[in-house]
Amino acid sequence: MKQHKKVILALLLCLCLLAPQRISAAAEADQRMDTIADIYQKALELSHLESLKGYCGACVGYQLRALGINSYFVNIHGKDQFDFYCHMHYASGGNPIKAYSVADYSLRSALEAATENGARAVRYVLVCFQSGANSSAADFGHTLLIHEIADGTVYFVDSTPRLVSGARYEEGTPIACSLDAFCETYASYAFEGLIVFDPDQVWSGWNGRDDTYYIADSQDWEGFIQRAADNPTISAVLTRNIELLDGTRGVGSEDAPFSGRFDGGGHTLQIRMSGSACAPFAWVDGCRIRDLKLAGTVSGSGHASGLIGHSGKETVTVKGVWMDADVSGSGRVSGMVGESGGMIRFEDCLVTGSVTASDGFAGAFAGWPSCSGLIFSSCLSAPRAVSPEPGPSEETLSDIQFSNCYYASDCRGAEAMGKGLESAVLSCGQAARILNGGREELARGAWGQTIGTHANPIPGGEPVYSVSFLDGGGRELALTYVNGGAYDLAALSGLGEGNTYTLVGGGDDEGMTFIDDDTVVIVSVSE
Repeated sequence: MKQHKKVILALLLCLCLLAPQRISAAAEADQRMDTIADIYQKALELSHLESLKGYCGACVGYQLRALGINSYFVNIHGKDQFDFYCHMHYASGGNPIKAYSVADYSLRSALEAATENGARAVRYVLVCFQSGANSSAADFGHTLLIHEIADGTVYFVDSTPRLVSGARYEEGTPIACSLDAFCETYASYAFEGLIVFDPDQVWSGWNGRDDTYYIADSQDWEGFIQRAADNPTISAVLTRNIELLDGTRGVGSEDAPFSGRFDGGGHTLQIRMSGSACAPFAWVDGCRIRDLKLAGTVSGSGHASGLIGHSGKETVTVKGVWMDADVSGSGRVSGMVGESGGMIRFEDCLVTGSVTASDGFAGAFAGWPSCSGLIFSSCLSAPRAVSPEPGPSEETLSDIQFSNCYYASDCRGAEAMGKGLESAVLSCGQAARILNGGREELARGAWGQTIGTHANPIPGGEPVYSVSFLDGGGRELALTYVNGGAYDLAALSGLGEGNTYTLVGGGDDEGMTFIDDDTVVIVSVSE
């Protein structure tokens, strides 16, 4: 009897030890489901829609946006950031991505490969199905976001009601099922491919396979400086927003100027630099820098700059760079380049930071009167302030070429680059379209803007669409600019009561209308 009691006590002790683990696992699963529901709700708020049913691409796009994953830099070859299922190919840039195409995988084998047959948990898996290949998505294809695959369970949400393992889930309801159940649910769909975003598993350090150095923190930045000293032609990619510590050096030296490629991936480099001739890229010659935002402070003497200190004789290309740092010092102080010895091409670049020189010269883009060979294309000068005003002298600008460039006419010290734009034009979305002018995809070009949040357009920002309201004779009654989402056309037009609206090309003439492209609306006065 005593032996039986010992066995019972031992079993009770085991149950007591196991119970917290079971409760913890259940709580963790509940937390996952709650998080998915919260993200879906944020996606709804971003879309301005009451429902995302029928808008599967928008559902994924707004979820990624709510998660802080920048899908603009992943190079998915669709119409825009919503039509993910259109011609999905391998992607690169921004957050680290692994792609699995229908050319090599089925839906099941792709999911098994992504999870290493269940040995690895993955998050944020974008699954795409072909259009025209099944009855469920015959016209437009289908796409959805798996939030996590862990311990054999798939956690996801769909914009369309689903029957999974006999249970019905309405649009937007978080679903947890086995891998088998997930594959069975979408068995009638023609698999196109999937890509895996994982912001927590960023690339870091040297990758010998593609000869690229990946920068995920300040320690990687120091490693990049050391690598560039030995090999100035090195390629580097910033894989997340990072903050540089006080005393951090800039890349390149007079003896070994940086001449490779630097891809910021749309991320922010938060800088805190001081010293003589300091800049994140201290010495460069023939390099290419792209898709980068700079914030923080730079303080120094000589050629202090928010981007490049000294540039050599070989052509340097700077594309899609946003300088929002505060730069100060004595001598030649600038937002973008302190001194250039050759040609520098600036394409789709923006300065919104401040530049202050205690003596000498200051400029939003260039701070040294002898700078020559500077070529600006589709750039905007909108600094918080430049002192001493008015920035560079006429001599500075005399040997500089401008094409489709603008400046904020009410900003102190903005360089007279092309034409001045007033704050109303800069803030409403119109300037983003102007800067994208002449390109094939005006709304989804290099410049975008979150209207109501950003005071001016930014490189790589959210697409801006035009909405034109015309009468029956084709006369324009109103024109406005919006980001993608659902809008009340009557309120959007600002034309007041007594008008009925017909969307050219179809769509509802009542309630909310989803806008994801330039739109023309015919307006008629009701009798």
